[in-house]
Amino acid sequence: MVDETSADVTGTRYWRTAAVWLAAVASAAILLLGLRAFLDPVSASAAFGLPMHTGSETTFVRIYGARNAFLGSSRCGCSGCG
Repeated sequence: MVDETSADVTGTRYWRTAAVWLAAVASAAILLLGLRAFLDPVSASAAFGLPMHTGSETTFVRIYGARNAFLGSSRCGCSGCG
């Protein structure tokens, strides 16, 4: 079976392709946005354009942050960037 990502087949190393680096940067950005929304939901909600002021208002932002942090960390783990 031939590995399509090997240097012999593609002519370039897998980790040097622009798509892999773009995916790694996007995963890291999603992870950081999620952590910010989870740790500081008031300022994160203001940055999203929906300013909220109390803890009960920011429940959605915390859930959104936890989801993004999970998606970003799982993607970084799958691609090997973290």
